[in-house]
Parts: sequence; structure tokens; C-alpha cells
Amino acid sequence: MKPTLAFIGPINSLSGYGVHARMVARALVKLDKWEIHILRTNWGVTPNTVQTPDLDAHVSNGLQHQPEISVQVALPSEFRKIGKYSIGVTAVTETHVCPASFMEGSNKIDLVLVPSDFSKLVLGTSVLEMKNPQGQITDVLKCQTPIETVFEGIDLDVFNKKSVNKKSEIYQTINQTIPENFCYLFVGHWLDAPLGHDRKDVGMLVKTFMAAFKDHKPTERPALILKTSTAGFSYMERDKILQHIDDIRIKLSSELQYNGNFPNVYVINGDLSDSEMNDVYNHHKVKCFVTFTKGEGYCLPLAEFSTTGKPIIASNHSGHLDFVHASYSTLLPGKLEQIHPRSANEWLPREGHWFTVSYPYAMQTLRKVYENYPKYLSKSQPTVNWIGQNFSFDAMVKRLDDIMETYTKTQRQNAIAPMTITLPKLTKPQ
Repeated sequence: MKPTLAFIGPINSLSGYGVHARMVARALVKLDKWEIHILRTNWGVTPNTVQTPDLDAHVSNGLQHQPEISVQVALPSEFRKIGKYSIGVTAVTETHVCPASFMEGSNKIDLVLVPSDFSKLVLGTSVLEMKNPQGQITDVLKCQTPIETVFEGIDLDVFNKKSVNKKSEIYQTINQTIPENFCYLFVGHWLDAPLGHDRKDVGMLVKTFMAAFKDHKPTERPALILKTSTAGFSYMERDKILQHIDDIRIKLSSELQYNGNFPNVYVINGDLSDSEMNDVYNHHKVKCFVTFTKGEGYCLPLAEFSTTGKPIIASNHSGHLDFVHASYSTLLPGKLEQIHPRSANEWLPREGHWFTVSYPYAMQTLRKVYENYPKYLSKSQPTVNWIGQNFSFDAMVKRLDDIMETYTKTQRQNAIAPMTITLPKLTKPQ
């Protein structure tokens, strides 16, 4: 008999946490060591539109008894002791410290799994001093629970050059609507915040790109493609993104006293399947991935793009450095700065600091990659093998298996141990 494992997470959510939940659930199913019951949850207001036919057989409306093991994908503040051995899966936070509620929640369970060593460091080293009214330290709050890193693995059957469908709608759309043959690509949400203070720093990426290539002849300019959306994922919000770009263009024109046209910025909005994203990554016009991100728990799109072997320009900070190999990529220097109050929320504390790239350096780098592309392409080629060997879905499954064997072996053995009942001998009545 297999031990019971309850999996609680947003497996149908369009969010990053939804992707992470599906990945962990599929890894656990593949290991085939537990009787798995999936309890679906929501992720804020994010639509639950993702179909999971491969997981539906495990979906349950509830449990009749406490499971031997529970795996909950959530913010640490939401962690609960559900199974006899309870595991929490989370990205923690993208700043250098985490909120007190995250440490309190983590201490309620037996094991925390995070996607990067950066997340492990933040949760493991965050300390909050508890003080009395007189200002004296009465206690220290920190995470006491073991923390292990389980990266988000890439499905190499989907993300590879051989699987590109040049007849797909998205591939043809790029062909027909983008005349430029050299495009930088960014993938990620563009959340509401003042210019320079949204977590992905999309606004400053747009501004820096425009400034970098304004003096190039229109026929010799690269383009920037934003595969982006806001938190609501609605088509109408595409107009909001386009307005942001126009506002940046107007602001930059004023700052530079420039009346000419800037290089083009294109927006891909809406939900694309994994195979369609692979078509985008490998499109012949897409030459380089660029991100000015201020902080990442992992950044799966960047990992997926790594399978192309094309150049990567990324911030030299946080979770993606686990797989963005410095020898194969171009990392942007910068400094830690306190987050803007408008960016603070439940998992981004006001006292937190995150990374801001050096925009002048980034501008120079964009130009260098464009002007010396063969050099940077050659430098990035080893990334394909590096990612394939170390960060595939199969490698993730192996990593998760090792951790589960280490931490939950007792629960599984107890569940499958044969039950023995010793009855007293009956004596014949005299």
C-alpha cells in the first residue's frame, strides 16, 4: 500500500505559482511512490484557465483522513500543518528579506522547498528582532524549518530547436507584423508601479532600449518584443501597456530634446502554450533575451530561452543566477535599493531591498550585442548543454526524489509496513 500524499496548489492558475504547482505535481506523479490526492486552490484573481488532463485523475474534493504527507504550494504565510509530515513549496520573495509572516508560516511545517539558492538564502537568513515597549529585544524570529532547493525543470521535449513549428500562428504573426530582423525579447508581467520601480523593471527596459538605438538609421535599428501582460491578463489591458510605452516615448523625447522616431517596441499579449512560447524563443528574428529584473525567485521563461543557445542579457542578482551561467551570458551590474512603497505588498516588505541595474551600462551592452552579435552568439552556445544536463524536468524529478527520500522515508516505510497482530493462544476449557 502506498502512503497518501495530499497536494494542495493552484494547478489550473495562469500565474507563475500555477506553473510551479503543475511542475511539482507532475514530478510527484512521475515518481509513483504515493497515492496522490490533488486539492485545487486559486491564486488571487488570476484566471484558472489552464487545462491539466494528465493530473485530473488525481484531483480530489477532500480527504477522509490525515495524509501521511502534504505538499502545499503557496506563500509561506499560508502554510498549514496538513499532513503528518507537511511540506511547503514557495518562491519566498524577490527582496533581500522576507516578512515576519513568512517565517512564522514556515515554522508551522516540517520542510520548505524553494526554486533557487537565492530564495533559500533570503528565507534562511531573515531575522526579526522582537522588542518590548522599552525597546529591549525579547525574542528573535527566524525560520527554524529545513529549507531545500528544487529548481523548476525544463521539458526538453517541448523546449528545443527541433520542435519549432514555423507554420504556427504566433510564428507567422511575428513574420508578418515585425519587419525588423533583429529583435530583443522580454518575457514577464508588467505590474503597476512608477517608472523604474516595477519588479521586472519593464518600463526602464523600454526607455533604455529606445535611447540606445535612437541614432541608428530606421532601416538599421533592432526592435524590442515584450511578451507581457498585467495582473489581470485581459485583452483590454493590452491597451494599457501600449499607453505605458507611448508615455515613456513622450517622456524620453522631452528629456533628450529629440523630435525623431524611436525604435519600435512590439507587444505580444495573451496566453501562449509552451509549444507556442518555444516558437517565439526560436524565431529567427528573436536574437537575444533581455531582462532588467530587480529580483527573481527563479524566472522560468529565462531558463526556457536558454535552450535556444542565443545570447542572454540579465541582471546580476537573485534566483536566475542558479542557471544563467556567467561564462555564457552577459550580466548587468547594479546596486541594491529599497523598494518603492507602491511596490510593497504581502510578500515584498517595505524594508526590503532589490536590484537596480546600471542603465548606462545596460545601454552600452544592448549596443554591443547588436553590433557584435556573432561574438555573443558564440559565447552563449554552451548554454544549451549546460541547461540540458543540469536543469531539465528529469533532473528536477531526480532532485525532488532525493529530497523526499531523505526527509519522508520514515512516513513511507510506516505506511507500507505490513500490519502484524498477535492474538493470545486459546486454551481448551477443562
